[in-house]
Amino acid sequence: MKAEKTANAPVVRLAAIRELLAAKRLELLARLRCKPAPLAESDRVAEHDQAPVIHGEFISARIGQISHEQLELVETALARLDSGEYGICLECDRPIAAKRLAAVLWASHCVACQERLDTMRQSLEEAPS
Repeated sequence: MKAEKTANAPVVRLAAIRELLAAKRLELLARLRCKPAPLAESDRVAEHDQAPVIHGEFISARIGQISHEQLELVETALARLDSGEYGICLECDRPIAAKRLAAVLWASHCVACQERLDTMRQSLEEAPS
């Protein structure tokens, strides 16, 4: 049934979405390949100057992590395009609004389900352990 829902979308639109997702995938792969050498461990940085360098390395590592997570989402969206399930919410099985997909091409949940998932995730993170 999911394949039928996506099959109704114009083929030209799906081709354009595939191109945009593929371009984003290439951009993320290029970003992930570009790894700066750790300066904090080198002799080029004085000991008292290492804190900002270490902070910069932390930020770079976090950006790399986010890029990797986004790459996984983009690849999943491409796979969903191939399977005919792109644009269908994984949670409620309803179509994802075109405005949401235009804003976040790799969205896998409608706004209502994503908000519910975010609220649940936030509750779990704030819960005392």
